[in-house]
Order: sequence, then C-alpha cells, then structure tokens
Amino acid sequence: MSGRFATWLAAAGCALSLAGCGGGSEAAPSEPAIPAPIAEDLAARSEEIAATLDEGDVCGAAQQADELNNAVNDAVAKGQIPRALQGELQTVVTELVNLVNCEQPEEEEGEENGEGKGKDKKNDGATTGRTTAAETDD
Repeated sequence: MSGRFATWLAAAGCALSLAGCGGGSEAAPSEPAIPAPIAEDLAARSEEIAATLDEGDVCGAAQQADELNNAVNDAVAKGQIPRALQGELQTVVTELVNLVNCEQPEEEEGEENGEGKGKDKKNDGATTGRTTAAETDD
C-alpha cells in the first residue's frame, strides 16, 4: 500500500505546487491559483508525508497528515485559498487523513492491574441475566 500511496501523495503535492504557480504563460489570468508560498508549503508537507510512509513510519505520517489538514484549514480560514479550489483541496486532504491511520492498541480501563475484562463481564452478567430472570419468575 505505502509505495502506491506515496506515489499518489507525491503527485498530489506536485499538483498543489503547480496550482500555486499561477504566473505561467499557459495559465489563463482568470484561473484561480493558490499563492505560491502557500502551495509550496502544502506541497512540501505532502512530500514529507510520502517520505515518512516510504520509511515505514505510518504513525508519523498520520501525525503529519493531521498537521497538513490543520494547515489547509487555517489557510482556508484566512482566505489564502481561492474559493474555487477550497472544496477540492479540503477533499483531497481529508481523504489523506482518512487513509493514513496509526492503529493504537486498545487498552481497557483497569487492564494494567488485571481487573479490566473479568470485572466488566461479571458486571454485565449480573445486570442483564439475573435481573431479567428474577423479574420473569415473579
């Protein structure tokens, strides 16, 4: 997954970078563009995520994806991203955040000292099974 995903991510970074140029002779003057410094920052962040994934650090990449998402949301809130590009940019970054996830092991309360699972099961049985049976017999 990470190789193909990292390639997609690098391509997205390049697209962000190109969207920021806006001054090329081929671009029509009326086309909206992300200001170059903002686009370069976002593209660099996406390339860092790809590099982190290539290194096998999914948790680090997930944190970087969250930071990229925050940077995009901040830029949108400050009016630094043209309205015409906001939706697409936020969609791509949200997809990235959803795809790059760090799975944390689940810990139950009290599990460190051996109380966790057994205690919960005992309470569940007392609450659901015995009460229902007593009510039925009366």
